[in-house]
Amino acid sequence: MRLALDWPMSWTTRIGTDGPVGVSPCGKVELSTSPLVARAEFTPLAAIERDAPPGATRTYLQVFPHATRDGWPMKVVALQLAGSKPTHVELRLGAAYEIVYYGAVAVARSRDLDAYEQWRSEILAAFTSARPLLQPDEPVTIAELWSMDDA
Repeated sequence: MRLALDWPMSWTTRIGTDGPVGVSPCGKVELSTSPLVARAEFTPLAAIERDAPPGATRTYLQVFPHATRDGWPMKVVALQLAGSKPTHVELRLGAAYEIVYYGAVAVARSRDLDAYEQWRSEILAAFTSARPLLQPDEPVTIAELWSMDDA
């Protein structure tokens, strides 16, 4: 089970560790989603901060409530991660979703402020397109793999 987004049209997609990752045409912004997890186990800030450089300073710039096109509630979070050098700054825009009994996040990352600003509106549009895919990633029955109908 996972969160699905409509990627910006000009972006490419690659497979990451948790599923598809959207990559901007300039290659400087990446957008990924997390699997759906039980809300009791859901810690959105930890998921948004995941893979932060050790010792990075976390500064939350903005947090605001929003909703998807289908009406699912979400919170959008802007986060800046700063390392020991000025060149080690990463901007993240994350969306945390609570869908029925599940939670998930989508996170856009960039080390390039100009690229981040250029794609921010498209990222927010992708966030609002989020919807749950509640079927498991693996087939549950043989019928999902094979049909005995005459073709």
